[in-house]
Amino acid sequence: MRKIFLFLFASGLIALLVWFFLIQETYRNPFASVQPIEAIPQNTAIILEFDDYYMLRHEVAKMPYADEMSGAFFVKKMSEDFSVIRQLFSKNKNHLQLLLNSPITAGLNLSGKSDVDFLYVLDDEKGIFKLAELLEKFPYRKSIANQNAIYQLELPKGEKFSIAIYQDLIIISKYAYLVESAMSQLKNPANSLLNDERLDFSKKTKRTEHQIEVSIIFENLKAFANPFLDKNATRYLNYFSKNIASGHWVLDFQKEGVSMIGCLKTKNGNVLLENLFSNNVITNSNSTEILPKNVGYFFRHTFCLLYTSPSPR
Repeated sequence: MRKIFLFLFASGLIALLVWFFLIQETYRNPFASVQPIEAIPQNTAIILEFDDYYMLRHEVAKMPYADEMSGAFFVKKMSEDFSVIRQLFSKNKNHLQLLLNSPITAGLNLSGKSDVDFLYVLDDEKGIFKLAELLEKFPYRKSIANQNAIYQLELPKGEKFSIAIYQDLIIISKYAYLVESAMSQLKNPANSLLNDERLDFSKKTKRTEHQIEVSIIFENLKAFANPFLDKNATRYLNYFSKNIASGHWVLDFQKEGVSMIGCLKTKNGNVLLENLFSNNVITNSNSTEILPKNVGYFFRHTFCLLYTSPSPR
């Protein structure tokens, strides 16, 4: 009996060691906690994080440049998305309260040859969200992608959004493939952005509930932005993607303008580039250069504004 016990103990210990040193890097421990950034696909170009979307929108609406910013591309698209998402959550008061209070991580991705869409990740730490109750309220179509269940819900006006649940995370997007990508990645921590060196900033600034945190991965930005750019803007983008790994900023919407505090992470330790856009206030008349009316406008003007180094070749 003792030999059997020792054999079982040794076998269990070996299995545990194999998991720890070999398997857990590739396949997630289903009992381990997960963070929203882990659901954002690795090829995402721009990541936005904010603590309270509706409070942030309320604060920005008070600013003198609110009308100007309401037509900006990112603002308009996100506002349209949240209008639909709120309809989905409003059928249940607990779901609606979760939407109003939950921090949100959003990744901006290509969803076609010349289309972009957000992937939204909500953190349901208290386990408030009940998927079955949501599915009772709307027509839906269930699909299985790589053993992950994805639900496409249809609203009365014909809008369709896809949703999936992974532990405490609620993953939503207008584009179903982004939800599928997020679910596949969550089970493969080796590809997670959580420990990605490109997003490891020594000067990272913490945000408040009235601010947006923005991270840009320049290697991904090239493929993301090229469909929207002219030749000159593409030339600047090629230079930046070769020399800069990523950027991180916190945007603070103040009455005198939009304050940007952050840093760039270069590939070669170029101090001049690292300090670009590190601490600036964009005046009211230029506020749409941060959140533009269209993607091409943003990259064309931003790179011309940033570019102060020798001409790229």
